[in-house]
Amino acid sequence: MKKKYNYLIAFILPIIIFCLAMYFSNIYPFGKISLRFSDALNQYPTFFEGLKHFRIFNFNLGLGENFYPLFTSYLNNPLNMFYFLFKKENFDLFFALLILFKIGLIGLTMNILLNYKKEYNKKSLIFSTIYALSGYVTFYYWNYQFLDAIYMLPLIMIGIDKIVNENKNLMYYLSLTYMIIIHYYTAYMICLFSVIYFFFLLYNSSLKKEDKKKRIIKFFVTSLFCGLTSAYILIPTIYSFFQGRNIYTSGTNLFGINKAGIVSLYNFTIGSNFRLDNLNHINSAPIYISMLVFILVISSLFSKKNTKKYKKSVLIVLIIYLLSLTINFLYYGWHLFQEPVGIPGRFVFCFDAFLVLIAYQYFLKLENYNDLKKKLIFILSILSIILFEFKNYIVNKSFKGEYIYIIMLILSIIVIVYYLLFLNKNKLSKITYFIVLSELLVNVIMNINVNLQYLNFEYHVLYYQQKEVENEKIIENLKNESKNSFVRMHSTLAKNSALLYDYNGVSRYSSIFNANLNNFLYYFRNTLDNNLSNNHSTRYVNHFLMDALIGLKYIIQEYSLNKYDTNIFINKYVINSLGFMASNQNLELIRNNHNIEENLNLLTDNKYNLKINYLNPIKTLDNVRETESEYQLINFEEDGKVILTYLINDNIIAKFNLLSYYRLLNVDSNDYLFKDFDGNNIYKILLNNKEVSNIYELKKGDILKFEINVYKEYKSLSKADEILEYVKEDTFSKLINDLNSNIVTDIKINNDGFEGNLNVDDENLLVLTIPYDKGIEIKVDGVKENYEKCLDGVICLNINNGTHSIKMQYKIKGLRIGLIISIISFLSFWFLLFTFKYKKNK
Repeated sequence: MKKKYNYLIAFILPIIIFCLAMYFSNIYPFGKISLRFSDALNQYPTFFEGLKHFRIFNFNLGLGENFYPLFTSYLNNPLNMFYFLFKKENFDLFFALLILFKIGLIGLTMNILLNYKKEYNKKSLIFSTIYALSGYVTFYYWNYQFLDAIYMLPLIMIGIDKIVNENKNLMYYLSLTYMIIIHYYTAYMICLFSVIYFFFLLYNSSLKKEDKKKRIIKFFVTSLFCGLTSAYILIPTIYSFFQGRNIYTSGTNLFGINKAGIVSLYNFTIGSNFRLDNLNHINSAPIYISMLVFILVISSLFSKKNTKKYKKSVLIVLIIYLLSLTINFLYYGWHLFQEPVGIPGRFVFCFDAFLVLIAYQYFLKLENYNDLKKKLIFILSILSIILFEFKNYIVNKSFKGEYIYIIMLILSIIVIVYYLLFLNKNKLSKITYFIVLSELLVNVIMNINVNLQYLNFEYHVLYYQQKEVENEKIIENLKNESKNSFVRMHSTLAKNSALLYDYNGVSRYSSIFNANLNNFLYYFRNTLDNNLSNNHSTRYVNHFLMDALIGLKYIIQEYSLNKYDTNIFINKYVINSLGFMASNQNLELIRNNHNIEENLNLLTDNKYNLKINYLNPIKTLDNVRETESEYQLINFEEDGKVILTYLINDNIIAKFNLLSYYRLLNVDSNDYLFKDFDGNNIYKILLNNKEVSNIYELKKGDILKFEINVYKEYKSLSKADEILEYVKEDTFSKLINDLNSNIVTDIKINNDGFEGNLNVDDENLLVLTIPYDKGIEIKVDGVKENYEKCLDGVICLNINNGTHSIKMQYKIKGLRIGLIISIISFLSFWFLLFTFKYKKNK
C-alpha cells in the first residue's frame, strides 16, 4: 500500500510545484496570462480544431492537403481526445490541464523506474520530481507532444532492463511501439538512446558471453518488430516527408565542431535558460537537471563503492552526451538531420533520465560525504563555471538582465556548496528537501518567464476568449453568404485560421507540408522575395493576381497589436471555383513558369495582354535624404518620415509591395501590422485623406498617400522604387470573367476530396488549384484519369468536350501497405512470444 501512495505523490508533487510557478508568474488559470507561446500560441489550437473536424484531405489547410502526416506528428495520442470536451475559446484551460497531467505522468513513470526491483524508498520522490521538472520539461512544456516521450522513456528503460536481466521483451515491445505510434519523431531519439542504454546494461551485467549474444539478438529483433508494427504510421509519414519536407541542414558543416558546446557546463545551473538569447545555438539546449543530480553523477565517477567497469560505462555515456552537443554530425543525427529551429537539443531528455537514474543509484549507496578529494573536484568545477561565464558576461555586455544571470549563478554556487557540506543519505534533512524543491521551483519560474519574454508581449486569456467568440461570428457570416459556392478565405486572425474556424483556406503554418504548395504560392511571382517565402512557416502573402487565380474571395485582416480591429475585403474579380478550363496549347510553357502575369496570359491564350505596371509617386521627405538604395535620416536625434503620394488616373486594381520595409524592421510581413514589435507605427495608408488598412480597387481621381516612418533607432530605411503594383481594371475583369465562364460547379467537399460537375466547350485543359500530390486520384465520369503538375505546383489534366462529373479522392500513400505490415508484424510477434513461452514451459 505504501508503494501506491508513493506513486500517487510522485504524480502529484511535480504538478503542485509547477502550479506554484504558474501562480507566481500570473499564469492562467491562476492569473490572466496564457501559458502558451510560440507554436503553442500560433499552431496548436488550430491543430486540435483540425482533429475535431478530422478529414483525410483537408481544404482548411494550404489550398487542400493530406491531413494524415500532421495528425501523426502532433495529434496521435489518446490524451488529445479530451479536447472534444472543450470549446475553442477554452483552449488555454485544456492546454494547461494537459501539460500538468503529462508532467504528473513524467514523475510517476520515473518513480516506477527508480523503484523497479528495489525495496520501497520514499527518497525516490525527490529524484522522480527532479526528472519531471528538469530544464527540458519546464522550458519545452509548450511542445505538449514532446512530453509524451519523457513519460514513456522510463517505461521503455524498464523494458530494456527486462530484456537484459530477465530475458523478457514484452514490456519493451509494447512501450516502444506505443511511443513510435503516438510521436515517431521523439521516438526516433529514444530508439537511438535505447541502443546506448541497452549496451550500458549489458556491459555491466554478469551474463555469460553466449547469453549476451542472445540478448543482443532479442533486443534488435524486438526493436525491429516495434518499427514494423508501427508501419501504418511510419510509411505514410516518411512518404510525406520525401514529398515536401526540406533537409534544413544542407548548408551546415556536418563534420564541424560547435565550440560553444564544449563550455556548456553553465547550462546545468539554476535558471541557465535565462541566457538563451539565441535559441538556435547548440549550447542553448536546456540541460539543467538540478544541482543535486549534477553533484551525485560526477561524484559517482570517483566513488569506491562503484566498480571501475561501472564508472567506465557511465563515463562513456557522459562523453557521448557531451559529443552530441559538440559535434554537428552527432547533434543533427539526433534530429533526423533536420535543423531544430528554435528548439535546440531536443534529444536531451534521454540523457536526463539516465543522469537521474545514475544519481539515485549512487545516492542509495551513499553513507557519508566528507571526502576532501571530491570536494576539491567540485570546487574546481565551480571555478570553471565562474571563469567561463565571467568571460561570456564581459564579452556579451549587451545581454538584457545581467543582474538576474549573476544572481542565478551565485544561487547555483550556494546550492552546490550546501550539497557538498551537508549531503548525507542517512541524514537527509528537511532543509535539504526544501532546498531541492526550491531549486526546482525557481528554475520553473525562470523558464516560464523567459518563454513569455520571447514574445515581447503578454497574451491574456480573457482577450483570447473574447476574440475567438467574435471571430467565430465573422467567419460564420461569410460562410453563410457563400454557402452555395466554393470560395476561399484568407485571414490574419490566427495562423492556420482556416483550421481553427473550418473554412476553405490558403495559409499553411506547420513543419509538415507539401512542397508543391510552396512552389505554387510562394515562387509563382517573379518579384517575390524567395528567401522570405522559402520558410516553411511563412503564410500566404496576398497579391491580387494570385488571389484571383485561387478563388480567394474574402480577406480578413486584423492589423492592430493593441486592440481588436478587423477589416474584411471582398475581391470582386476571382475565379469562383477550385477548378477552371484553360487553353492547353501553352501547357509546356506553364509547367514550371513562376511568373504569374505571364501564366495568366498563357492560360487565356494571350487574348488580353495583362500587364503589371508601377505608379511613380510624388515624394515628400522630412528629416530624410534619398540615396540610391536607402532613405537616411539627416538628424539622427530625430525621427523622419517619407510620404509617397500617388495620383490615380485610371480605374485600377493595385497593391503595395511592402516586403523590403517589413524585412528591414523585422516585422512579420504576413500579419499586416501597423506597428513594429516596439509598438511604433511603421506606415499609414491614406485614401482621399481617410486612413485605410489596405487597398484593392482604386478609381480615377483618387489620391493615395503612403506615409512611412523612419525612426532614429533604425537610422535608415530600405528603398523600393517600384512599390505600387497595379493592373487596369477593365483588362483584369475581362480575363477573370473569361476564366469564370467554364469552371467546376456544384462542388461538394467530402472527407477525402470533392465532387463536382464540369461543362467543357472549347478549352481542354482543366486546372485544379490543389497542390500536386501522387496520393490524389481523379475520376471523370467514373473513369480514373491521369494528371500532371503544372504552374510548378498544382494539378492539370486534359478533358474532352462535353458535360462531365468529376471526383477527386485522396488515398494516403503507403497506408494500405503500412497496415498490412503492422498487422502481420503484430500477429507474428505474439505468435513467436507464445511459441517460445510454450517451448520453455514444456
